[in-house]
Amino acid sequence: MVGDHRMKMDVSREIFIERLKAHVGVDTDSSLDIFSSSRIDYKGAVGQSGFYLRRRRGFFSNNRHYCKAIGTFGEEGNQLVIDIEINNITAPIIIAYSIFILANLFQVYGILSGILSLDYSRVVHSIAGLFSMLLFSAAMAGIISFFSTKTIQKMKYELENNFYTYIKKA
Repeated sequence: MVGDHRMKMDVSREIFIERLKAHVGVDTDSSLDIFSSSRIDYKGAVGQSGFYLRRRRGFFSNNRHYCKAIGTFGEEGNQLVIDIEINNITAPIIIAYSIFILANLFQVYGILSGILSLDYSRVVHSIAGLFSMLLFSAAMAGIISFFSTKTIQKMKYELENNFYTYIKKA
């Protein structure tokens, strides 16, 4: 899942980049990140044209670190314009969808073999299995989509809130 967001702020690009760099640490894949007592909010990189960041892992974080935000800076008049793309597609989500699709393909194969047989009871059970599979598939895809959307919305809110806080603090 990918979400786009656009922010306009009344601050110069240089000041915002300087303040954002103060809250972004170097992105490392260390699993000991959760035990650090740093006040850095994000891990990633900030440059003159944009940034890449993800939420720093906390000890009790609830999967917020899976979202990655990629942003570019622009200017409209006196305002800084930040275009942000929040990406929630990561290896665990790809693996979950792959297993989900593979399981459904096996089930479709079983259902089609039952329908193609001329035994009446197997055909009836296969049609009932097809409807239950479709219902289950819709529910599972809906649940994954719901949680991904909520994670993206939460990341948008946190970025907007934190960016405005960084500007106000001096």
